[in-house]
Amino acid sequence: MATFAKRTFDAARYAVSRPTYPRALYESVLAYHEQSLEIPGTSARWDHVVDLGCGTGQATAELLQVPQVEADLSEEDERSLGFTRATGIDPSSKMIEEATAHAATLGARGASLKFVQSPAESLGFLQDQSVDMVVAAQAAHWFDWDRLWPELSRVLRHGGTVAFWIYSEFRLPQYPHLTPLITEYAQGSDPATSIGPYWEPGRRILNNHLLDIQAPPSGWDDLTRAFFTGAHYPDLPQPHLEPIMRKTMTWGGAGLHGYLNTFSALHKYHETFPEDLQRSDGDIATRFLRSLMAGAQVPEGPEGEAQEVEVEWPMALVVARKELDPEDPWRQRQVTLYNRVGELRKAWEQKTAALPPPANLEETSDRLDQWVASQADVLELVAEDMMSLPEEVDPKYEDGRERYINALEEHRSTLSWQQSFKESFDAALMLALQTEQEIGTEDCPAALARWLELMRERVKEVGGPLYELDKEAENELDDEVVAQLSEEQLLGYEKAEALDSIIRVAEELADAVPNEPISDLVRGLYISASAEVTKQVEFDE
Repeated sequence: MATFAKRTFDAARYAVSRPTYPRALYESVLAYHEQSLEIPGTSARWDHVVDLGCGTGQATAELLQVPQVEADLSEEDERSLGFTRATGIDPSSKMIEEATAHAATLGARGASLKFVQSPAESLGFLQDQSVDMVVAAQAAHWFDWDRLWPELSRVLRHGGTVAFWIYSEFRLPQYPHLTPLITEYAQGSDPATSIGPYWEPGRRILNNHLLDIQAPPSGWDDLTRAFFTGAHYPDLPQPHLEPIMRKTMTWGGAGLHGYLNTFSALHKYHETFPEDLQRSDGDIATRFLRSLMAGAQVPEGPEGEAQEVEVEWPMALVVARKELDPEDPWRQRQVTLYNRVGELRKAWEQKTAALPPPANLEETSDRLDQWVASQADVLELVAEDMMSLPEEVDPKYEDGRERYINALEEHRSTLSWQQSFKESFDAALMLALQTEQEIGTEDCPAALARWLELMRERVKEVGGPLYELDKEAENELDDEVVAQLSEEQLLGYEKAEALDSIIRVAEELADAVPNEPISDLVRGLYISASAEVTKQVEFDE
C-alpha cells in the first residue's frame, strides 16, 4: 500500500476513475452484522464502524444510517440499516485529505464521519471494545494480518463483525477473448508489455481472492466467504455468485484509460522506467489500451476512445464475527441447550448409520415416524428451556433476554414446520390416490391437473386467507403481522408452505416425466425427500 501512501499519488484521479461498489454489496455486509446482533452473547450494536484503508472515503459514508431528514427527501434510497458514526483510516495523507473534503459535501451525514491517518495495524487511538464493525474495501491484501487480528479482537465488541472485500482484474464481458491479454498485462513478467513485477507483495493475496486470509484458531466464531465471480474463476470454492460490480465507461479519457492509470503497479513502473512516459507511441498503459481496442475492433483515435464498453470486476467477500461473550448468561444457556440437542442428534446419527435407506413407502413412513419423534424430543428441550428462564440476571446482560427468547422462538417455529413434513406428504399421497380412483391411471395429464386442483384447495384450507394474502404480496409478511398470529394460524401457515413446496417440486417432476401416474410420482418424491430429510435431526445453530 506504500504507493497510495506517497504524496505524489493523484488521489483525485483515483476517486474519479475507480469503480464504485454496488449498494447490494453494502446491504449484504450490513445484513450479516444485523444477524449477529440477534445472537445471545453479542454486545455489538449500530454505533461505530471503522473502515481500514479507506482511501477517499467512498465506502465509509455508505455504511452510515441515512438521517431521517435525508431519507424523507429521497424516496428511492431504501437504506434501512447503518451505523451512527464511522471512522475512516488510511496511511496516505493525500487520501485522508480527499476523504475529509468529500465528507464536507455530505451535509448531516458528513458530520458523522471522521478520518485518521494511520496504518491499519496501529489502532491505539481506539479504545478496547469500542467498535461494532470493521470493513476494508480493496485493501485487505495489504495488511499484516499477524498484527491486525489481535487489534481487531481488541477494539471490537463481543459479536462484532468484520467484512473485507476486493475486486480482482477487470473483465470485458463483451470480449471474453481479451481476458488472456488482460492477465498478461497485469501478471506477466516482460516489462515491454506488463506491469506484473511492479505490484507490491500483497497483490498475490488479491489475485487469490483473499483465500490466504484465515481467521485465528481462537477468538472468532465464524468466517464465511462469497465469490461474485460468475464463470471467471471456476476453481474458487463455492458459492460462485453472479458479478455485481459493473460499469459502462468510455475506452479513453476518464473511462477505461483513466482506470488503468490508477494502478499502483503503473506508478511504480514509471518510477523505474521514467522514459516510458516520453515515448511517442504513448506509455505502457496507453499501448495496452490500444491493444484492447484493436482486439475489440474499436477504431483508434478520439472517435473510438469516445465509444463505450461494459467492464465488470469479479469480487471476493469475507465476513467474520468476533467470539460471543462467554460470561453472558444467555450465551451460557444457549451453549447448554446446544450441547443437550447435540447429544440427541448424535444418538440419531448413530442409530441410522447402520440402517440401509428406506426401500419402499412402508419403510419410509416408519423411518419418518422415528425421525419426527426425535424432532419432538428436541422441541421439548426448547420448550423446557423457555419455561425455565431466570427472572433476574446481571443488569448489564438484561437486554440479552429478548434476543434469547427470540432465538428460542425461531427454533420452535422451525421445529414445528419439520413436524408437519410427514403430515403434508401423507396428505399429498392421499389426494393422489383419491385422484386415481376418480380418473384412473391412463390419462396422466388429467390426473395431474386434478391432483394439483385438490392440493391447492388444501393449501387454501389449511393456510387460510392470510397465506393467500402473503402469496399475492410482493414481499413477505412483516414481523409485526407475524407477531400477532395465533399458534394455530402459524401452524396452518407452515403446513400451507409445506404443501406448496410439494406442489412446486411435483410440477417440475411431471414436466421431466410427463406420463408418470400421479401416485407413483408423489410416492417417489415422498421416498426421496424423506431419505434426505431424515439423515439428521435438524437444529439450526
